Amino acid sequence: VWDLRESKKPLHVFEELPNHYSQTNVEFSPDEQLIFTGTSIEKDGNTGSMLCFYDTKRLELVSKVGISPTCSIVRCAWHSRLNQ
Repeated sequence: VWDLRESKKPLHVFEELPNHYSQTNVEFSPDEQLIFTGTSIEKDGNTGSMLCFYDTKRLELVSKVGISPTCSIVRCAWHSRLNQ
């Protein structure tokens, strides 16, 4: 996470987010209280892809949701009217 006013170093680096695709995005919830992104499956691991949610103020993990044991998450979006 970067602060555009101070671009010399990031505000925070989220570790342990396996990612094999440069197109993988990060999004905000409609109320901007959460940051979320998806992970890639790990080739040698037993962990499938996860959707990970972080609190924007504390920059801490709030929740992880398992999505698929065989497919990576590359793009994600939060529909503001459906709130999901």
